[in-house]
Order: sequence, then C-alpha cells, then structure tokens
Amino acid sequence: MELEPGEASFEASKGKKHCMYRVPWCLRGRGNDNDFRPQLVSIGPYHSADPRLRDMQFHKDRMLDCILKRTGKDISEFYDAIKDLEHEARACYEDLPETSFPSEDFMKMLVLDGCFMLEFLVGCYERSHYSELGYVKKDPIFSKLYMCYGILMDMILIENQIPLFILNQIYEVQFGDTHNDKVTDLMFEAFNPFWVIGRVPKSENGEKLILSSSKLEVTGRNMPSSCLEAFWQNLMYDCTTPEPLVAAAYGHLDFAWRRSLSRRGVARQHMETPTAPENKENAENEENEENAENEENEENAEPERKRIGDEPMIIIDLEQHVIRSVMALKEAGVIFKHKNTPFFWDVKFDLKSGVLEVPQIMIAEWSKSMFLNFMAFELCHIEEENQKILSYILFMDSLVNSAADVDELRACGAIVSTDHEILLGTSR
Repeated sequence: MELEPGEASFEASKGKKHCMYRVPWCLRGRGNDNDFRPQLVSIGPYHSADPRLRDMQFHKDRMLDCILKRTGKDISEFYDAIKDLEHEARACYEDLPETSFPSEDFMKMLVLDGCFMLEFLVGCYERSHYSELGYVKKDPIFSKLYMCYGILMDMILIENQIPLFILNQIYEVQFGDTHNDKVTDLMFEAFNPFWVIGRVPKSENGEKLILSSSKLEVTGRNMPSSCLEAFWQNLMYDCTTPEPLVAAAYGHLDFAWRRSLSRRGVARQHMETPTAPENKENAENEENEENAENEENEENAEPERKRIGDEPMIIIDLEQHVIRSVMALKEAGVIFKHKNTPFFWDVKFDLKSGVLEVPQIMIAEWSKSMFLNFMAFELCHIEEENQKILSYILFMDSLVNSAADVDELRACGAIVSTDHEILLGTSR
C-alpha cells in the first residue's frame, strides 16, 4: 500500500524530534483550511510569505523600533543572542528546506517575530498598561480588543510557532531579565483555561489555578516547546498536586467507556479477554448461556420502555465506537449533569444512577479553530494514551447533532453558548 506524499511525510516525521509541525494530512481538505491559517499575523516561517498578512509586518517593524529606542539596544545584540541556536531552531520544524529559507532570512524572521510576540504579551499581561512600554493610549494594536483576541488566537495555531528557547534568549536582551522561566510563565498567564471553559478556575482562597514554571519543575514535567504546547499543558495538568493527573481514570474517554459502561447497561462491550486453552470451552459455554438469557430478556422486554439496564437498546457500541446523541441518551434514561471541574475533558458516567457528568465548556467563535489545532498538536506530538482533547472532541461530536442536543447541554450547565450554529459548526 502506497502512502500519499502528505501522509508519507507525516508518518516519517514521527521518529524525529520536531516540535513545530505542519497540519497532519488527515485533517486537511475537510473545509477546515482557514482554521489552521493565521488571520492577522504570521509567526515563524510557514506563513511568512502570506500576502494577506503583510499589513501586520508594518506593526512588527514599528514594535521593533519602539524596543530599540526604549532599551537603547542595537539590533545586532538580538542576532548575537540567537546566532548559535539557528541549527537547533531549524531542526524544530517539520518542513523547512534551507534552500527556501536562507540563514539570513531565517534569523531575521526569528528576531522580528520573537520581539513582536514578547512585546505584545508583556504589554497585555505583564505590565499594568501597555503605555508603560512607550505606546500611545490609542495604539492600533493594544487599544483594540478584537485585534488582541485575533493575535492571541493566531499564536496558538500549530503552523504559527517559534521555539520557546529562542523567545527566552530574545526576552533576556529585550527586558534585561536572565530568568528563562519568565517567558513560560507569560505563556501560562495568557493562554489559560478561560479560553475553553469561560472562566479562570480558582482555589478556595482565590488563587488562580493555572500552571507556572515552578509548578512544572516540582512535578518533574517538561517545559513547553512552543506557545501551543504551553496552552495544552495549562489545560491538561493539575497544578494543585505533584502527582500526574488521572481524573478518576477518565482521562482518555475511550478508556472511560470501557471502564464505565457494562454489557447490560447502555453499552454493549465487545472486548476480547485472553482465555487459557483449558478454560476456553467453559468460557464459550458461559457466553452461550448469557446470550440465551439476553435473547429471552429481549423477547419479554417492553418495547416502549428502553431504559438503563434494559436490553437490547445499544446507546454506545464500543466495537464501532458509536455514541448516540444527547436526546437519544436522554430518551434511554441517561441524566445529564454539570461536573464542577476545571478539566473540560473529564467526563464521567455512573452506571448505577445513569448520570453522565459533563464539565462546562465555552463555545465561542474561536473554538473550532482552537480545538482543531489542539487535535493536530496531539496527533503530531502527544502519545496516544494522553490525547485527551482528541478523545473529547470525538465524544462531543457524537453527542451533538441538533439544536435540541445543544439546548439540553446548555440547560444542565455543560456548555456556555448562545449560538446553535457556532456549537454545531464546532461539532462538525
């Protein structure tokens, strides 16, 4: 079987230590192309030649001029800070032929984009007001909320990244701070759970429950390699405990289905368990007896009452990975409740009570693009057993098929959205 060029490239990249990826072939060509393209600003080499983004180049140059005037630094100091890291930075990118991006152009791009990113994030999050950096009150970037939101969303696109170790070196020159953790903490502050759940989770004493570089060090986890990975970590990791987060064994929804749903409940599990040869005949006899019992129950069952614990209604078929919609589950007796947790992917089903607990999620105009880029990142960079967002998206895609499904989830507090089309579009 021959692989298509894009598919072959994706498969070959798995063995390499890239952290700046192209969109996987399996997510392309589905009407989602614009969700992976920056709308305002290019960061890194992949979209640097996009003519739609040329207007922002003016603002990159403007901010660099402001930095040089404010700090009294010469542009050569920025190049000197990263010149020994060019080869390492190039190696981060999955698809970057040196012939199409010469050394001089590559280094200029890293300095210009890096300075822009840091100036923007510091102006928005670290300083009390961007005017402290020398910008006027009606600055065409900082003063416009829609521009700030758009730039932030462009910064988390999988094809719109530069390595954080480059940003660390630029930050040291730009702000005179030698603590490399500053950039990581800035990323965690900017890209926090608010963008997904509609709020910043807080502890009982009011402390924000977001990651920091010090918390990552305590737990022994790796520092993020990119802005997108910092956002992903902020959503995945429990910053209140040094233990790896396994949310009641429901971290990966495929495992959740297998552990939570029994053969005689709302799912019919088709799981093959290794059987010793001497016990194989007994196992087959037991299965035949169980099948006969199920057939008898089906004959005696009341067709108008298909509820939890009643055969033969299959709401979730694990063999086919099929989950029914919200309204179909509700008709079968499943009760939807909001689960109070900052981890939106931590879905829990209780077989005895028939309660499906779904954490709150906010659906906004940026949600579709954000989740697609998370999916791409997990497919490229994250081990299968930790692809929580991908599992969650597949789960929700099955749940939501109509406006009635949206209304039911909103009624129980599982989603925050006022637009059916936005949510249904995200589900698709």
